[in-house]
Amino acid sequence: MKKQLPKLALTAALGLAITLIFTQEAAAAEKPPEKAVAGTFTDIRDKRTYKTIKIGRQTWMAENLNVKTGVFWCYGNYESNCKKYGRLYDLETAREACPSGWHLPSKEEWEVLVLAAGLKMKPDASCYGGTVFTGARKLKANNDFAALSGGSRCASFGIKAGFCDEWMGDVGVSGKWWASDVDEEDGCASSIEIKEDEANLCMDMSRFGGGFGYSVRCVKD
Repeated sequence: MKKQLPKLALTAALGLAITLIFTQEAAAAEKPPEKAVAGTFTDIRDKRTYKTIKIGRQTWMAENLNVKTGVFWCYGNYESNCKKYGRLYDLETAREACPSGWHLPSKEEWEVLVLAAGLKMKPDASCYGGTVFTGARKLKANNDFAALSGGSRCASFGIKAGFCDEWMGDVGVSGKWWASDVDEEDGCASSIEIKEDEANLCMDMSRFGGGFGYSVRCVKD
């Protein structure tokens, strides 16, 4: 006959196993940010060289796109702002503007990036019906991803609807980037917003399209 473990020993063993499971889960939740690896990429269309950054399994441009293609604007209509912040593109152009071998990231790809960079989802908060992540300073201008607050362009119908109150605004205050997800019913797309004076990143639901102008970050295929 096999010896039975005393009830006290069995309870202790079970408690230890549960403790180990929770300890492992906690360690996974506190996993440090992925190590970033810097590089460069040259766009053959205009010979412009961009800084790049590999975070986790993704490689991103570490600068906003600044190629003259499709419909775009320089903030305040100053070419110097395009040099500093990149160009603001309309949605249709943004979906096609990235060079060969790169593409406009989806909302899911943005989420992979922010989690790999060490940002945390904030379940008790929302922005425009979207998702909030804390720790956005890890992606701002003084870090490898260099998310500059390049402002945005507001479409005239957005002003009338109360979405925004300036034709162009928020430079130095917030940066907005297109995501590739588009609602086929209303033609609006998702976007990412990081405000300069906050530690949060807003992953917006489908809301804007048409004549709005946002920055573009390309991710490698």
